[in-house]
Amino acid sequence: MKTRGNFRNVWITLINELKDNYLDEEGNVCFKGLYLDGAQACVDPNPTAPYIPKSETFENKSLHSMVKDMILDKFSGKNQNAKIFLELFVQECNRLRIGNSHFPQVLKVFLEGPALDWFLAFLKTHTLSYPWEFWQNSFLDTFSEIGWDEINYAYTFRYISGPMLDYALKKRNLLIDADPELTLNSQINFIVLGLPAQISSSRQLPGYCAL
Repeated sequence: MKTRGNFRNVWITLINELKDNYLDEEGNVCFKGLYLDGAQACVDPNPTAPYIPKSETFENKSLHSMVKDMILDKFSGKNQNAKIFLELFVQECNRLRIGNSHFPQVLKVFLEGPALDWFLAFLKTHTLSYPWEFWQNSFLDTFSEIGWDEINYAYTFRYISGPMLDYALKKRNLLIDADPELTLNSQINFIVLGLPAQISSSRQLPGYCAL
């Protein structure tokens, strides 16, 4: 043996004196009247690697279990960017190694409201057997166009009450949905413009403006 961790089965020729100790008259392996079972050692080729139980591997996880591990907000079609949502959805599916043949049934879990109505209608006419590309194209055709109402809502969304950090994070998400290419400085500017005058005119703005 030249490589550590390898093993090999070998045959050993017993001399006549040893045959009497290890073999019976029919040639069965035994020792002191006890028959011996054949065994093969399982040697870990990489003993330093961490042990991962099979139940925890992606291949052995159920689809339902993998979906629970996805980090994704539900899509309703209201004030949301369909293209960005779909990109995040595919990214999460790939991260968990979910095959694209399962994408449509997984997508249903993350839809609500009008988006879920679209899914059920599309399912009735196309079934889950259709390739993912058909579902993807129909989804984008239905929800990818952002109307002026959504754009106006994103840019004019203002702070009214509650934690200002919640306002800033929501405003930023709305701006990204309206224009994914909007620079960080522009995002901060629009967030500040939505604050009350006494705050936006202050020289010391809250820390969330450095998002």
